[in-house]
Amino acid sequence: MSHNALLPLAVIVLFGFHGETNDDAAPGFTFGLAWLAHIAVHRAPARPPSIQPEPSE
Repeated sequence: MSHNALLPLAVIVLFGFHGETNDDAAPGFTFGLAWLAHIAVHRAPARPPSIQPEPSE
């Protein structure tokens, strides 16, 4: 699976707007959300901390 966020967003949009019923759209929409969560989990450790602690004297 690719770690490009545009592909799962396209899946979410596709199933969100083109699903005939909620029962038809739910599995694909959920798959897109799970895929985005997978990407976020893999990207999270690579992010530097946003708040640096003050050096103690």
